Amino acid sequence: MLAGCVSQPMLLQSNERVEVSELALLVADVFDMYKQQPTNLKPVPKADSILGKDWEVVGYIVGDAKAAVTLNGAQLLSVGGGTAMYGVLAHKKGENPAQSYVLAVRGTADANEWKVNAFSADKLPLSADQGKGTVAKGFYSIYQTLRYIPNTANATAASVQAWQSVRDVVGSAPVTVVGHSLGSAMSTYLMTDLASRGGLGAQVRGRLLASPRPGDDTYANYVASVVQDYVVYNNVSDVVPQIPPGSFAALKNEKILMPDNFLVKVSYSPVCSHQLVSYAAGLGGIQPNRSLDFWKKRMKDSGNSPACVEAK
Repeated sequence: MLAGCVSQPMLLQSNERVEVSELALLVADVFDMYKQQPTNLKPVPKADSILGKDWEVVGYIVGDAKAAVTLNGAQLLSVGGGTAMYGVLAHKKGENPAQSYVLAVRGTADANEWKVNAFSADKLPLSADQGKGTVAKGFYSIYQTLRYIPNTANATAASVQAWQSVRDVVGSAPVTVVGHSLGSAMSTYLMTDLASRGGLGAQVRGRLLASPRPGDDTYANYVASVVQDYVVYNNVSDVVPQIPPGSFAALKNEKILMPDNFLVKVSYSPVCSHQLVSYAAGLGGIQPNRSLDFWKKRMKDSGNSPACVEAK
């Protein structure tokens, strides 16, 4: 996709559908790891999960949903979080050295994160430099706490920001940053810092699902100017891509997923429309290794209603 493209109806090739569906399932595995072990900063993927079977986790992204929640400059409440696991850096098993990496960042999972999300309408200037715009303070407050922990015995979080550690780990290898919901906002900040401040440039790709608005239109243009290859996938029935309201803006290179474009029937309910497995099923559809029963079970395993997805 070219920088500066406007939102458009979904036009997806079959290989793109499969890739994004599988990336979405990786993020779903990260979400489930957190929900099952919320206090463990380095949880081990389930052996039968896609992340556990096919990928080698080389490190974890951790952070803190702690912020002074404000609206129009007035503090409403102080959200006290606690350090939690937000994502993983992984490469395909059997690759040594790694040929490419995926940085998978989960969505909102607990009450503190929902509070930060709900009051993201205050803006924060990204930089004193001209042309970078402003970001959503709630999302960015979590992003600024993100740190990297290597997946080695007794490793602790680095003192520098996560993008700096990830840059050093991936070196000259390509890295795809993928996120859902809150994770899409943080993935936007991650991929942009990796490409610009980290100097990785065209090594960085982004695939973002159910993305809220991470900043204003100036910021969206800035992202498009520094990340050459990224796409945003938003279900037209999903309300999360409409927040924060006001002068915040969707990222460029957005593909709107219409109901008729999904390969399985996804319920119009607000919950189902936003669920990551709904996105994965709608994009990937029924395949030899992805039956309707697989999608329904995967939906249930994430704590959601299997009725969110049905055959067309």
